[in-house]
Formats: sequence, C-alpha cells, structure tokens
Amino acid sequence: SLVFCDECKAGGPRGISVFTFATGQRRCLATPDAATSRLLQPTLSPDGNTVAYFDSSTLYRTNIFTVPLAGGTPHQITHEVTNQWGLLWSKDRRYIVFNSTRDGRSGNLWWKVPVQGGAIEPETDKKPEGFMSRDGRLLGSVQNGGPGSVIWRIQLSGPGGKVTSKAKIIDSDSWNEGPQLSPDGKHILYTNQLSGADNMWRSDADGSHPLQLTYFGDDLTGTPRWSLDGKGIVFDRRHGAHAQIYVMD
Repeated sequence: SLVFCDECKAGGPRGISVFTFATGQRRCLATPDAATSRLLQPTLSPDGNTVAYFDSSTLYRTNIFTVPLAGGTPHQITHEVTNQWGLLWSKDRRYIVFNSTRDGRSGNLWWKVPVQGGAIEPETDKKPEGFMSRDGRLLGSVQNGGPGSVIWRIQLSGPGGKVTSKAKIIDSDSWNEGPQLSPDGKHILYTNQLSGADNMWRSDADGSHPLQLTYFGDDLTGTPRWSLDGKGIVFDRRHGAHAQIYVMD
C-alpha cells in the first residue's frame, strides 16, 4: 500500500489516505478536525503498523498525531504552539523525532517524544532530514545554501549511534531534494533541477554515475520513494491544476 496526503472528500481539507495496489482502492485514514487544518508528512513506523503525521492549523502551530495503518482513532502525541517539521521514527519505535522552534530559533531544533505521548526531550543524536538505511547505520542529508545544494553520506557507529564519518557525495549548482537509499543500499534516488525543472535522478550510493530518469518541463515534481523490492519508483507531479502520483520502473 501507499500512504500519502490527499483530500478525503473533493474540495475538502487535506488528510491522510491509503491506496492499496492489490485492490486499486483508496481509503481515508485520517481527516483534520477543522477545515482550516491540514495533515502533513505521513511517516510509516519501522514495523509498518503505525502512521505518524503532522496536523497544522497555522504555520506556527503544528502537532504530531499517530493512527494505526489498519485504521482507527488518531492519537495526539504533542500539544505545542510551535512550528514542527522533519518527522522521523527512532529505530526502536519508542520515540518520534522531529524539528521544532520550541527552544527558539537559535536554540536546539531536534526533539523527541515517546510514541504514546509524554515529556518532550532534546534529541542529542541529530538525525538530518533525508534517509536512514534499514539497519540504522547510514544517514543521508541535504544541505542547502548558495546557488545549489549538497547531499551528504553519514556513517554511524551503530543503529542510531554516533557519527563516525561524513562524505560529500553529490554537489551541484542546482537544488537536490528528497534523497532516498535503495532497499539494497546500492543506489540513491533524488530530485534535481539540472535540466531546468524538477526531475528524478538516480546515482550509485557514493554519488557516482548519475542518471536522469524523467524529462519533465516546468512541472512540480518530487517526493521520490523506492518500492520495497527496489524495482519501482513512486513520485508526485503537478502538471496544471492538479497533482498526481506516478509509478515507474
């Protein structure tokens, strides 16, 4: 199945939907309580049973909720009056890690909260936005700045451990976004604007042998994800008034 943000009802606020490939059916997993609220960034737990997401009523009021993938009542995890982003699950599934301005913009940005809710604590092991390998030993991070951006490969001492090495693997004068490591750990999928528009690219895990996969024009394209067997790619593309989800080999 595929979990993504979409209108649960035509013209309604954006919620969380699940599309099942075997049946071709889509169901609504969670809807916002008010028309002014939006549900954002659905992120599946490592065991595949729970979806965490943000409920954003304004730019600076965002909270974390969870809901079972099978369906059920959403559970509110945080009760903040701050902006939150960068949602991640800890490897042991005990915590949800996120960015927040709760300590001020010049203070700590990374925090963690137990999945059942409770006290929010600073996250000392910084986990950059990007990807984490399945064994928890490898991170990918995007650093934006200047005319372009850099994708970093960060090696950890163990699952969720300390940083042991950091290497710049992709550096270009255009924007790189959404890096995703393939299930076998051999390739990286990402969005790049080298052609003048957002398109999907693939490279070896060390950044070598970049290959352009799509050739769209001035469309908004991104959020690439691998299928579990590594043979397919799913991404979103907005061509005209409506966004669509695409699957490609």
